[in-house]
Amino acid sequence: MLNEEQLDNLYNWALQTQFQFSLNTMWFNFCIELQKIDEQYDFESVSGFQLRTQAFFSLLEKMLLNEKVKFNYMGTKNLVNLPVKEQLRLIENKWPCFPYINEDNDLDDLGLWWWIYCPVGIVWIVSDGNYVWT
Repeated sequence: MLNEEQLDNLYNWALQTQFQFSLNTMWFNFCIELQKIDEQYDFESVSGFQLRTQAFFSLLEKMLLNEKVKFNYMGTKNLVNLPVKEQLRLIENKWPCFPYINEDNDLDDLGLWWWIYCPVGIVWIVSDGNYVWT
């Protein structure tokens, strides 16, 4: 589990390097960045997947709370106007289990889950208040 300093570092990393990226690209890059912190965030084990998932949701929560991003309903320009925990639950309720049942549930490699099942996309908020849609 990430400590507060590690989460802050990943938060700053995301703001500096992931701006304008989609959720699936961010997940992929985030997982690589996590492995630099600790090998327990591996790509092969169930426990590694659970730790990566928990860390990713912590990052998204911090970004939503600090109004650096918003979610939109996938395939629309409609923003999700729910409390942060409920926004995260939209993804959590659809999140695949590991190991993946089939390639459609794959978060890594081709990342088809993001395009087939993920109910939201990410919208970046620019300092002037404008949005960058992914």
